[in-house]
Amino acid sequence: TTPVYLGLSNETGNPHLGQMNFVDNQVNPRTGTIRGRAVFDNADGSFTPGLYARLKLVGSGTYSAVLINDEAVGT
Repeated sequence: TTPVYLGLSNETGNPHLGQMNFVDNQVNPRTGTIRGRAVFDNADGSFTPGLYARLKLVGSGTYSAVLINDEAVGT
């Protein structure tokens, strides 16, 4: 799983560690965004609906890969 670091607007840095559990495989052509979902422990109830937060996603370095168009894959 991929780590995600979260910081609330009243906090310094990104002190909360979570994990990505979903990343979509399509870019929205209108917004240029990719949907994703991260899960964070909220045992103390710090995270409530409507809060603003900063997220830091950790990616990988560059590597060689082969991309295959979805239409080319049969079932």
